[in-house]
Order: sequence, then C-alpha cells, then structure tokens
Amino acid sequence: MMAGFGLHAKTLNGGKVDPLIENEFKKEFGPSLRVSWEIVEDISIATFIEKGEERHVYYFSDGQVLGFGKTIDKTPLPETISRSISKKFTSGVIENVYEFKTADSPTRYFVRIATPTYSVVASANEFGNLDIKLKERFR
Repeated sequence: MMAGFGLHAKTLNGGKVDPLIENEFKKEFGPSLRVSWEIVEDISIATFIEKGEERHVYYFSDGQVLGFGKTIDKTPLPETISRSISKKFTSGVIENVYEFKTADSPTRYFVRIATPTYSVVASANEFGNLDIKLKERFR
C-alpha cells in the first residue's frame, strides 16, 4: 500500500498480472487507459495517469479491489493530522503524502516527515491518530 513511498519489495513472478484482474481494471477504467502493473505480496497494483495525476488501484488475487491510492499535496491534509504531526515532530517537515482509500475503513494517509536527524513514515487516519511505520536515521 505504500507505492508512493517505495517501502515494498516486488515478488519474483515476472510482473505478470492475472488476466482476471486486468479485465476488472478494464471494466472499471476502460480498455484504452495506459497502465503498468506491479505485484507485491499477492496484491496487484495498477498505476495509471488520470486527469494529470498518478493513481493506483490495489487488487486482491480474486479481482476484488482492496483500495485506491494517490500522492496528494500536503496542503489539503486534514487539520487533525497536521496538528498531530506538528505536536509529535516539532522540527519535522512534511515531504510527501500518500492518500489511501478503501470502501470499508476511514481514509489513511502515509506521510513522510523529515527531521534534522531522521526520516519517518507515519500512517494517520483522518482523526489524527499516528502510527510510525518506518524510521531511518540520517548519517
């Protein structure tokens, strides 16, 4: 789910997506849309450009949609998340934000934050609850 942050490892299946999943994508978005595929831990990820924005659709192996994601500008980040980040990382700067939506849970935001000594990827829900997913020290 972290395509925008490069936090995943590809599986070694040659990148071939199941035709069932390809057909589901074509039904939803049309057959002429240019799409690239990546498979990560049995999740097929379609990457495409829509209205000038790179978007991702995540599919389970049975063709059902897990969720939708895209990199967003940090400006429309919900205020509750901005406040939580400012409180927890007083010297931190938000570098980028990835929005992930599913049908059955609140929108999640994966936020990369840089401080003078480390970089953090935090997962946050729209209520401002933060969960640190990755922390890397600068050398």
